[in-house]
Amino acid sequence: MKKINAAITGVGGYIPPDILDNIELSRMVDTSDEWIMQRIGIRERRILKEKGKALVRVIGSTPGQDNRIPFIVYVSAITFAEHSIHMTNSYFIPDDQIVKALTDAAGRGVDVKIILPGITDSKLALYAQRYHYSGLLKSGVKIYEHGTSLLHAKTAVVDEVWSTVGSTNMDFLSLLKNDEVNALILNHEFAVEMEKMFVQDLANSRQIKWEEWKERPLLPRVREWFVNLFIRWL
Repeated sequence: MKKINAAITGVGGYIPPDILDNIELSRMVDTSDEWIMQRIGIRERRILKEKGKALVRVIGSTPGQDNRIPFIVYVSAITFAEHSIHMTNSYFIPDDQIVKALTDAAGRGVDVKIILPGITDSKLALYAQRYHYSGLLKSGVKIYEHGTSLLHAKTAVVDEVWSTVGSTNMDFLSLLKNDEVNALILNHEFAVEMEKMFVQDLANSRQIKWEEWKERPLLPRVREWFVNLFIRWL
């Protein structure tokens, strides 16, 4: 597992380098529940009997910039990735730090694939989502739009060992204002099963290719730019 000496800023607030310095992702997963307990005032934790081989942690967040545990864990997982990041998200309106983490990962050779909705219940969210395609595609991120049903999944698999399933979308509403919860799983066997489902979803998705995307007409570009001005309210 890689180590990092960096600061995290963005929707989740600011996490200084002295906190992140030399923290392994597994340690962050292991201690994130302690942070949540401190934030919401829980003094005692119920200890469950161990069953199975997977390390599982449930993380949550409440409205406000000081409780953005899912955001911090997502950015950390992307930053630590060495081989693959396979993500599915139903509302993808990321902040600059998430975009940078994804493009940096693609730049260092990580296989970054993201499945996003092609059918949506919010046209504005779809336009705001597509605003980010150009920068991601140019960096080597592979984007797919799911076209057979309304996509509602919020999952990610990193390096076929780290997985998350939960309610957290990659948008400002979810990361900053909503109550959210995610399960984090460190286990290769579970990650492999998640990958199988990801491959099935890929089969029902259309890849967005840069060569075609950059030739789009002016109108959708202007529309996406305009909607992006109001992303904090979407």
